[in-house]
Amino acid sequence: MPKDLLAAPIKPAHGAHYLGFLARMHRHIWPDWYLEIGTNEGRSLAMAPGKSVAVDPQFVISEDVIRGKPQVHFYQLTSDDFFAQAPFKAIVDRFDMFFLDGMHRFEFLLRDFMSSEKLAKPDSIIVMHDCVPMSYAAAERSPRPDLTPSWVGDVWKLVPILKEYRPDLTIEIVDCQPSGLTIVTGLDAENTTLSQKYAEIKERYFEMTLSDFGESRLGDLLQMQSAGSKAIARFVGDT
Repeated sequence: MPKDLLAAPIKPAHGAHYLGFLARMHRHIWPDWYLEIGTNEGRSLAMAPGKSVAVDPQFVISEDVIRGKPQVHFYQLTSDDFFAQAPFKAIVDRFDMFFLDGMHRFEFLLRDFMSSEKLAKPDSIIVMHDCVPMSYAAAERSPRPDLTPSWVGDVWKLVPILKEYRPDLTIEIVDCQPSGLTIVTGLDAENTTLSQKYAEIKERYFEMTLSDFGESRLGDLLQMQSAGSKAIARFVGDT
């Protein structure tokens, strides 16, 4: 572990704020059904104008998250319980867009990704938050409030995991402040590779630190793009 825990391990995200980018995505794509894991205060949910399902083990809503939505359903559950119990089945079978921003440990996000993909259509989009760590302290598995109020945990591991185990997916990382947005397309609800390899992946990555993996290696894998790039324009329209 480096001596300066507040140092940036890779080039930090410095583009538009992620909430503004999410709002643009919603306006351009206009998903019929949107699923959000980790709603918390509701800042990201407020960006969605369509039919929405929100999941959080303890909501602390402080935003106007209902305005204009034809439907919005709240489930105060852990994401594991939500997917296992599937209470949403009474209203919707598949989702068009997912935003995963739950527990900031890679094995939780990996399970959320696997469960979300099973509910995806071929043209659905999964967006993941916090895969671009802004400091070593923020990237530790446990929060370090003595050093920084920001904590993204080790969910950065999802990018190398998906690129290794699911090369069929298209993964694009947008340079959104403060910790990037990872957009995954080419989803396949029938693919079971990750669930079959889950134990292996968890064992391989659980103890791995960012320094173990290699900062420059992660930076090369992320290949962050600006919101105005051609590859990203299909999600938000031309800037």
